[in-house]
Amino acid sequence: MIRTASLASVVADLHRHSSTVYAALRVNGRTGQSDCVSVAACDDATPDVKDAIHFWQLDDLRAGDLHPAVRRAHAHLLQHGWRDVELRRDGETSQCWARHPHEPYAVHLLTLGHLRRLAVSVSTAPFRVEPLP
Repeated sequence: MIRTASLASVVADLHRHSSTVYAALRVNGRTGQSDCVSVAACDDATPDVKDAIHFWQLDDLRAGDLHPAVRRAHAHLLQHGWRDVELRRDGETSQCWARHPHEPYAVHLLTLGHLRRLAVSVSTAPFRVEPLP
């Protein structure tokens, strides 16, 4: 069943979960122009059903900070009951995925070692936009 929510509440939740992930990373980097929320219709047949993603990245990180930051976020998500938490590392790339235990949100973190970048996306399951009063 598709939930109904106001766009403002969905965006606020995306930012809240992003802030939690950012705090767990415990690194400093430059966000630049990368902080954005994208909202789009899931398909043409149901234009009032949307999905939303908050994407942001941290640039100019020290190479040695990338993998430990993702491990800290992974540990934080596990400690706070997120589901399907997965951590992978392949050479310069670390990734972490997780789904919130009670809310329809998911997190994905990805390191791009050669760019000294950590990219984060927080997404929501499809929702129907609450009609305006």
